[in-house]
Amino acid sequence: IVEVIELIGSGSFSKVFTGKFNSNNVNCIVKCTNEEHSASKEYHLMKCVESHENIIQVFTFVKFDSHNFGIVMENGGVELLHILNIQGFFDEMKIYKLLIEMTNGISYLHQHNIVHRDIKLENCVVTIENDNFTSVKWIDFGLACFCTEIKPHRVGSLHYMAPEVWNNDTYDERIDIWSLGICTFCMISRRHLFEVPDLCDETFRQFRNESLKIHQIFQNYSSNNLHYSSNFFQLLEFMLTYEKDMRTWSIQIQTFLSRSI
Repeated sequence: IVEVIELIGSGSFSKVFTGKFNSNNVNCIVKCTNEEHSASKEYHLMKCVESHENIIQVFTFVKFDSHNFGIVMENGGVELLHILNIQGFFDEMKIYKLLIEMTNGISYLHQHNIVHRDIKLENCVVTIENDNFTSVKWIDFGLACFCTEIKPHRVGSLHYMAPEVWNNDTYDERIDIWSLGICTFCMISRRHLFEVPDLCDETFRQFRNESLKIHQIFQNYSSNNLHYSSNFFQLLEFMLTYEKDMRTWSIQIQTFLSRSI
């Protein structure tokens, strides 16, 4: 039994509502669409990985009628982007703690041969208690797929898109790592690193030519006065390595973070 209550968001192919689930009236989120195949695929993919604490738990798949379908999942909190907009810049230790949870979820996906393909601050939901993040979960698996299903084409959100995806090149699950790097840069600057990962973007062109490092971009464009260590910017360089075959893997980020806390 699902009760749809209030519209809280919409995308190109779906709408998201708050709701109540089963006789216990559990608070939930309902993602509704008229695309049965894509919704069913997203639901079954989520069921493969829902047991992980950093991935949203899915309850059921609902067929409201012949044209409307819904994925019912837990209400995992508020978007990380919303928290960033309220609190302003995050300090280094807060980012490390967040990244541990975020990377654990991504690593679990990759271990199950799943690539998310839409990693961004809007797709990470959190709960907070006494200024501490008590849960961090990835949501929205509408663009996710198994690694065996990857085909070169542009997919994802433009500001977070890895260069190889933008260039219609072959890619692997490390496109999620690039996107995580963009998320991390947003946490210290409240801006995207590039408008688009293309040589037509002046900042990207200088970055690609190695005439401009990430810490220099931060210094040039951010009003953030907090201090971040050289190790922190080294981590960003690892995640935002242009050469896709040289980019770090999620398990290597986990090792780096475990040594940084």
